[in-house]
Amino acid sequence: YKIGDTLKVFWTESNISGKNVWIELYKGSALVHKVRSVTANDRAVNWKILNDMKLGADYKIKIRTIDDSAMSDWSDGSFEISAKTTAGIMGNFIGSILQGFLGK
Repeated sequence: YKIGDTLKVFWTESNISGKNVWIELYKGSALVHKVRSVTANDRAVNWKILNDMKLGADYKIKIRTIDDSAMSDWSDGSFEISAKTTAGIMGNFIGSILQGFLGK
């Protein structure tokens, strides 16, 4: 995944029950970001990777219930956060110019 991408985070209720959950991002064993401090346990949330995230390949998502912190689950595997490509940045820049030019 790249800086600025929006990920859809899914989970099942088999390991996570309760009304609300915390969604946390870990790099290795260190908590680095709270994706959502409290959100309804509706089994999915969109998360945009922030521009100030450190690049790396050992990120994991942890979801845990508010009521019982022992009731939690981790993403199935780790994932990488990489830099946004120059082509993507230029595409967004040109798209913004065109939208302004076309009045949209």
